[in-house]
Amino acid sequence: MPPDSTSTSSFVQSFLQNQTVQLLGILLTIIGGVLAMFPNIRLWVIKKIQNTINYISLKFGNSKQRKIQSQVTHFLNTKIGKKYILNHPNQELTKKIYTSFSKLRKHKIVSQIEEDVYYVYLFSLLEMAVSRIWAASISDPLEWTDSDEEKLFLELNINASNRKIPVERIFIIKESEVVEFLNIVPIQKQILHNEISEYYFTYYAYESQIPKALLREIANGFLAFDDFVVAKDVFSDKEIRGIIETESLAFYNKIFTKLRQFTHPLDITYYKSKTGNDLTA
Repeated sequence: MPPDSTSTSSFVQSFLQNQTVQLLGILLTIIGGVLAMFPNIRLWVIKKIQNTINYISLKFGNSKQRKIQSQVTHFLNTKIGKKYILNHPNQELTKKIYTSFSKLRKHKIVSQIEEDVYYVYLFSLLEMAVSRIWAASISDPLEWTDSDEEKLFLELNINASNRKIPVERIFIIKESEVVEFLNIVPIQKQILHNEISEYYFTYYAYESQIPKALLREIANGFLAFDDFVVAKDVFSDKEIRGIIETESLAFYNKIFTKLRQFTHPLDITYYKSKTGNDLTA
């Protein structure tokens, strides 16, 4: 019997994709060496590699994966993105980012992204959001620190609300740690922004009041963008790693809706009732 045309087409596409990914890896290795030898041309090289590789790699993957990849590539070409890459101590960060694209196209998920790459995905999705951003946070000590990454993460969250993109964040906290939580400067900044912005919403929920089954589903927390991609936090080896995927939005939307039932406004009134202090900018 003659081979099925659909199967043959699928095989050819898979073969070409694998060859492209292999060539991409070789190219990135060469460019990584160039960047190490000639740091002064890093941004020029990054721009050229992005234009070339993005054209090739966007041919694979479904529309959601292509959209994520496009947004990350766009961010890397913005003023903020270029500055972040240029100042980052890891000169192979761009290579690692593009390598992660192949995983996203193949599996519709990027599992256990290393911290530096994960932040770039988050920055890109925040910068390019157009409809809404919603998040459940377990307030791990690794979050909301004074690191450059966390400062930029907060800045881009606030910038999104300034573009009139609704940002809704629910903090899950222990009652015994409320005062400590409220003394975190980035939390205070969000409470203040919640007071002045029509598009930034902060809530809290006591961990003890949330069903254990729901807590297990929330796990380490998550952040969703425009109802098309979710970023799931993974705290590992004293750093924030993450998982990017596009197939579970309905599941996480359901979780977030359930969580809303246990929330209360995280505002200046709550802050003062727990700390006895006024909160000013």
